Amino acid sequence: FKNKRFLLPKSFSKIDDNIFIETKNKSEEEIIKESYTKLKTYGSIIVKDFFDEKTLKSFEDEHQDEFNEISKKPSNFTSRSKNLPLTNSLESIWFNKVIIAILSKYIKKIPTARNYPDITSVTPLHNYDPTIKTDYAGVWHVDHATLIQAAVFFNDVSFEDTHMETIVGSHTYPNI
Repeated sequence: FKNKRFLLPKSFSKIDDNIFIETKNKSEEEIIKESYTKLKTYGSIIVKDFFDEKTLKSFEDEHQDEFNEISKKPSNFTSRSKNLPLTNSLESIWFNKVIIAILSKYIKKIPTARNYPDITSVTPLHNYDPTIKTDYAGVWHVDHATLIQAAVFFNDVSFEDTHMETIVGSHTYPNI
């Protein structure tokens, strides 16, 4: 950066609806192929309605105690449950063969877990103040280039909420 030798594009593309993947009437192979292609192009994807309501409801019911442990109140801190017990509903989500296939195809190897799954609530305050300490990614930053994450949202996220942004193509930059 100091000597302006880092190859950054002169302008950044804005992500549009191209990162969204519809799952209705698509086979698992079609979802894997489209997800991989868009992930490779954009660095982020949103696979809409990947899990059906029955699967998510079963998970919520089995893990109600853990959902009750977390705070959904806006704050500058992340709220986490204890590690989740290994249940059929957790297995159906955490070890989902389509998600593993997408990640494997993208990183060219079978992914490994960094942490055991838990339920996490990140409900940041909307008024950003750089002097207030936080324990979540509340400011623009570069993520570690060797990590990839799949997340299942149990609450809808709207454009008025805080949200993650991705610079299209930044996943292809050298690992810094």
